[in-house]
Amino acid sequence: MYSPGYYTKTGIWLADRIEEEVTVEYRHLSPSQWAEQRRSLPRSVTPKPGPFNFEDTPYWVEVVNRFDPDDDARFVAIQKGAQVAATTGVLENVFGYLVDHLRSAPGMFCTADDTLTKLRVDQYMIPMLEHSDMAHLIQSNSTVNTRKQGATGDKIEWIGGGFLLPIGAQSANKMRSFPVQYLLRDEVSGWPLSVGKDADPMKLTETRTDSFSLTRKVLDLSTPNKASVDIISRRFKLGDQRYFYVPCKHCGEMQILKFRVEKDNTHYGLHWDHEKTDTGRRITPGSTRYVCPFCGGEMINEDKSVIMKSGEWRPTATPSRPGFYSYHLGGLYAPWYAKSWEECALDWFEAWDDETRRIKDGEALQVFYNNVLGEPYEARSEKLKRQQISPHRRDGFFLGTVPHRHAKENAGGGIHFLTMSVDVQDGWLAVGVTGFAPSYDRSGCNPYIIDYFEIKGGTEQADSDAFKQLEEIIDCKEYGGMRPVLTVIDASYRPDAVYQFCSQWEAGVFPLRGRDKPIKGARFKEFEIMESAAGTRYLSVTVDLYKDRAAAALRRRWNGVEKMPRGQISLPNDLDDKIINHLTVEYPADKIDPKTNKNLGTFWYRPGGSRQELWDLLVYCSAAFEVFMLDICRNELGAEAMLWGDFWAWVDQGATEG
Repeated sequence: MYSPGYYTKTGIWLADRIEEEVTVEYRHLSPSQWAEQRRSLPRSVTPKPGPFNFEDTPYWVEVVNRFDPDDDARFVAIQKGAQVAATTGVLENVFGYLVDHLRSAPGMFCTADDTLTKLRVDQYMIPMLEHSDMAHLIQSNSTVNTRKQGATGDKIEWIGGGFLLPIGAQSANKMRSFPVQYLLRDEVSGWPLSVGKDADPMKLTETRTDSFSLTRKVLDLSTPNKASVDIISRRFKLGDQRYFYVPCKHCGEMQILKFRVEKDNTHYGLHWDHEKTDTGRRITPGSTRYVCPFCGGEMINEDKSVIMKSGEWRPTATPSRPGFYSYHLGGLYAPWYAKSWEECALDWFEAWDDETRRIKDGEALQVFYNNVLGEPYEARSEKLKRQQISPHRRDGFFLGTVPHRHAKENAGGGIHFLTMSVDVQDGWLAVGVTGFAPSYDRSGCNPYIIDYFEIKGGTEQADSDAFKQLEEIIDCKEYGGMRPVLTVIDASYRPDAVYQFCSQWEAGVFPLRGRDKPIKGARFKEFEIMESAAGTRYLSVTVDLYKDRAAAALRRRWNGVEKMPRGQISLPNDLDDKIINHLTVEYPADKIDPKTNKNLGTFWYRPGGSRQELWDLLVYCSAAFEVFMLDICRNELGAEAMLWGDFWAWVDQGATEG
């Protein structure tokens, strides 16, 4: 007769009871061995029910075995695409291994919030034990209360003394309670960036393993999210960055599966054919294939069942600390029956237009990046390209000149006004001058970047070298007999120096402070004249609104024959390429609430260390011109809003009378 709680059919635990004596033999298994010997999959979760095996997902064998106590891994990060069976092949197997094999190890399971954690436990983890005949192992370890349940909302206990704490990432206080050896963190890219009093939930949970620093096992598992807040890609980069190499079935060369590569006359990865339909174009059914970069041989989706078995993980970086293994696996590696290569191609086709090279559906494109490529999504397709900006150079228009003739022939009249803007840096000033011609329909304007230059010298004080040179320029410099009607100086970096410098002029020179979004309750959302605590007046500008406009104008094509579209921006033909590149640095990115990880909207993001002064100066000059124009509308036309048609009529009348 066998004693309860021990098994003979797998040979893991053996127990013979002869009267009152018990003999137990324990045979150590790796997690992958345990899974294939002990686990069973129900029909409800897989098209291949029955005893678990790694036949279709051999890439998870090495990964799950990192959780063997004998393996030197301490941290394991998995950046994955969808349908690659990571939850089944790694997370659930590690949990089952703790319950049925190690038995005494304390653990913690965390996902984004308490609700998701409970769903994961109730719908996946506990049923996994039930379908594998292990449910009876879940028993309370209490020796006092014999009625106590083994599985509650706060804790799962099992025979042998081990337990698992299921906790949502937002439950900061619970994270401080128990030391654990195994920490299983699921979908970490969906976690809030901070909890409690601005604490990082990733750090909070990791400290729970400090008591087991020499034996701990920390799993980070997630599909990526948006790049600005993505956690799993950061964790991946901290490890040794392993990729799964598979052989071409034709030439045998090992390679990472790539979605599609087309550059320098090189074409490999997924490819497909198109055909016309009544509503447009579609991918020809059955035409999707994988092209080898080495021999050009083609493979079809079903070949995955062959090439995956000969694959291997290869590290590509030195980890940030010993024992940190990280793995990347995109959706192209999904089992042939789970996510086909044709489905991956269709996901791309629905999100991106190959003919126009433009986005069809931004949300679908993010899903493609996250689920198929297994990469964080960054809206760089919204980033301005050099080839979009270069056509804005105008023949015959040079730096420092005012192109009246070009404006009269192509816009709605000559350039009537200039504005100047200044960006303050450490040791120099960037200065931009922009001219404004009316649009042909008099409903807006067409900006011309007249000048850009830099003033070297100190900027710490209002009387520093650079500011002294700027003072002379403001008072004296002309362009074709014209001087700027308004000058604005960015006060974000040196506010005291800028405020003091601008105070020399009663009018015409203003400090400027930029903001991403409009001030709540502000009457004019583009800009507002504000007053500092010291009583200094300054111009507050919603820079993102102006950047949205400028980006749209720079993307807009003009054939040079018809009248310029309203807002079309013109550049001097001799403007240096390096300066033009200032207009290509920033791009729209998502702003995320660090406490909830929710999207608060978009803002213009600048990568650190990049030069972009011309971009900011263009925005500031445009805002300065609208401030001037509004002032004319108020004082000369008696209007409280910017009335473009009336403003240009007033200008035309003055020009005629003059």
